Amino acid sequence: MSTDSSNNDPFVSVVIPCFNEAGNIQELYEQLKPVITEYSKHEILFVDDGSSDETARLVDGFSCKDSAVKLIQLSRNFGHQADLKAGLDNPEHLLAMTNKETA
Repeated sequence: MSTDSSNNDPFVSVVIPCFNEAGNIQELYEQLKPVITEYSKHEILFVDDGSSDETARLVDGFSCKDSAVKLIQLSRNFGHQADLKAGLDNPEHLLAMTNKETA
């Protein structure tokens, strides 16, 4: 996909629910970043669902270096669906993609 920033390019928001993900969130971000930058207009919304580890601090570090990264912190663990709703209620634009593997 071209990185042309024409008005026809969609703005893509990726919503990522997080709960105590400090052990893998760096790898997730590093793998997602080259894929999402294929879209000239994008954002990555991490929704921290009351993590008790360093998840929010790590995402905050990403956002300091990458203006496309946003952190939404919930006051406690509300569950996966509430995380998605919080992310979908707060994107900069209307097109959003989510992915949740099911067992």
